[in-house]
Amino acid sequence: MKLAVFDVEGTIFKTHDIKGHEHASYIWTRIADELGEDARFEEILSQKRWRNRSWLGVEDLDLAAFDLEDINFRLRKLPRIYADIYERDLAPSRASEKLIARKYKEKG
Repeated sequence: MKLAVFDVEGTIFKTHDIKGHEHASYIWTRIADELGEDARFEEILSQKRWRNRSWLGVEDLDLAAFDLEDINFRLRKLPRIYADIYERDLAPSRASEKLIARKYKEKG
């Protein structure tokens, strides 16, 4: 079974709360609630991590700092590389390894 969800929070899905927690989300929380206690726990933990943002390694997140051209380039290339690795059992080329590790252009 495959599930594709485009999470456009607030425009398609209504908010859904997990009772007893300062956590409100949309479709992901609803799915977790339906899946049971383990999924609810993971969803709450995920939201706490997101709010904490320590996993980013930065104090604040500036979306304007992202290189949109580079992100689009990687989005075009990476799915094929990972498909070759995981679905076709092919080793990545040196160029693919550099792309995965972001060692291309002036990125070192």
